[in-house]
Amino acid sequence: MLDPSFLKLKIEKISNQALGVAKDTEGKKYFIAKTAPNDEIEGEVIRRNSKFTLVRIKKLIKKSQFRRDPECRFFNNCGGCSLQHLEEGFYREFKIKIIADLLKKMEFLTKTLLILSKLGKIHAEKLDYI
Repeated sequence: MLDPSFLKLKIEKISNQALGVAKDTEGKKYFIAKTAPNDEIEGEVIRRNSKFTLVRIKKLIKKSQFRRDPECRFFNNCGGCSLQHLEEGFYREFKIKIIADLLKKMEFLTKTLLILSKLGKIHAEKLDYI
């Protein structure tokens, strides 16, 4: 039986804060770092308020197709590269979507073309717009 202080969750998407988002049957949101869409996790509540709950992964039950092994050996202990565990194609689409959504919200994106250029091995990214 699952310990009552632990939750089983399926990640639906990644927030613009780089946290996985899951919802329970009542629509309560849970935010979980270092997850990918479709990950199934067992997690522990670390902070709760009226709008959301922060959860820490205790066990990865099922890995997402969007997950990969991070290149950096310090990934699990460092907070610097919060999305390094994402598959490269998904990572790029995720970043483009965040930028496009912000530009659209600011009514800047009309015929702007976004190009994400890889600059280095560890995903240093640059945005070019034409």
